[in-house]
Amino acid sequence: MSTIETRPLKRSHDSRDALEALDRPHVVGTDAAGCVHHHSPYDARVVVVDPDGSIARVEELGDRKLATWIAFVDDTRGWADLQYRETYAEILHEAIDA
Repeated sequence: MSTIETRPLKRSHDSRDALEALDRPHVVGTDAAGCVHHHSPYDARVVVVDPDGSIARVEELGDRKLATWIAFVDDTRGWADLQYRETYAEILHEAIDA
């Protein structure tokens, strides 16, 4: 399994654009810290939103699978609510209909 390279978070006042720029995002789930993880398979990107609504992190997945990100979060924070199965089914359904 691939690992996620951690790096310092860069926050900016316009970071909310990162979430709005995602192409057809799906909610992956909420981690144990209350952050909501949004994923776009079209952008190969995860945007993590803090409970206060600010962007906590933007992760470019590149050629890594979403499952790698899910495992990374599970190991570092844990999941309070993981909707991965639902999300995957929606993504698959949408890809077939496209």
